[in-house]
Amino acid sequence: SPSANSSSAGLVVETPPSVTTNPSNVSLCSGTNTSFSVSASGTALTYQWQVNSGSGFSNISNGGVYSNATTATLALTGVPASFDGNTYRCIVSNGVCSDATSSSAGITIYAQPAVTSNPTNTTICDAGNTSFKVAGSGTGISFQWQEDNGSGFANISNGGVYSGATSNTLTITGATTGMDGNQYRCVVSGTCTPAANSTAAVLNVQSPPQVTAQASNVNTCDNTDIAFGIGASGTSLSYQ
Repeated sequence: SPSANSSSAGLVVETPPSVTTNPSNVSLCSGTNTSFSVSASGTALTYQWQVNSGSGFSNISNGGVYSNATTATLALTGVPASFDGNTYRCIVSNGVCSDATSSSAGITIYAQPAVTSNPTNTTICDAGNTSFKVAGSGTGISFQWQEDNGSGFANISNGGVYSGATSNTLTITGATTGMDGNQYRCVVSGTCTPAANSTAAVLNVQSPPQVTAQASNVNTCDNTDIAFGIGASGTSLSYQ
């Protein structure tokens, strides 16, 4: 009897996936954008990005800050500060051979500069000393005090009555009455932009009381009303 032949079947040999370029660590300011990329070789490749935020790696889905979660480049938009320390990796597959897993890459989020405590108004006497203080937060922050004496705010340099112009405490030594009403604020800068401005505080410099005209002797008759008067200069005077 004649023999019977089956239909033919093809053999497809897939090249196993292999990661050729791993993702790199990234650093950025909160609220900005970044991405992680991977390169791979092999046949009919697919990609799946994963994140570890402290509880182990899990697959990322598109949505929120994430897009392109199943491509070679994962995009992150408007990254929040809470993502600081997250790590990312990519699983490369072809559905036949064993998966290839990239090495993981971390994300570092720089905090924006912020003012956490503002300077307060102060009142001193002529030739007296005082200081204004500010507190700030953020990555790599620095301080620059500014003064507005009626012509707008301008940076203060150390010298004369000022010291600590680039610290969190501005010191004024020997203030003059000409500085009365001046306003002071601090610009807090950091790795990220924009800088943060404190609210302005007012310096009140009081003039010391001085008698400019003395009371005079009075000659009067019995049971007659009289008055004594003086002349005085200074700020917010009271009399007794």
